[in-house]
Amino acid sequence: AIDFVQHHILRQGTQSHESILEQMKDEQIARTIRFQYQNLTGREFPLKEGK
Repeated sequence: AIDFVQHHILRQGTQSHESILEQMKDEQIARTIRFQYQNLTGREFPLKEGK
């Protein structure tokens, strides 16, 4: 989902050849979004974490 936003909304181009550092950054963003969503709503994020 993070790659989709980066590619289509932020127009950063294809995300298929990201470096390890970029992948780690994306994972951290996803964790933060899930954590903040759960703190705000009291529920888990509705989409499963992708691998």
